[in-house]
Amino acid sequence: MIEEIGTKLSISDPIVERYAKDTTVDAEEVQRSLMAQMTPTERCALALKLSVEVRELSKAAIRRRFPHFSEVQVGLKFIELHYGAELANEIRRRSLKRLA
Repeated sequence: MIEEIGTKLSISDPIVERYAKDTTVDAEEVQRSLMAQMTPTERCALALKLSVEVRELSKAAIRRRFPHFSEVQVGLKFIELHYGAELANEIRRRSLKRLA
């Protein structure tokens, strides 16, 4: 069970989204319970750690798909995939302008 604005909601309630489809309801309940016991600082640290891990996994996938890419190219492909081609192209353009 989780607390939200003084009302107990079960993860089986339709208004509470499930984390992942490959996680059992029981496992999800345990995860929610453990996170509810964390301080805000601990939850923030966990979120930051998971964010870094996901970013690194994404870059590792890019490296596997494009083994010939330099680290700069990996970074630009990451930006393209996650933030859009327009931003990646603008960064490329500005980088080339700086080198010229």
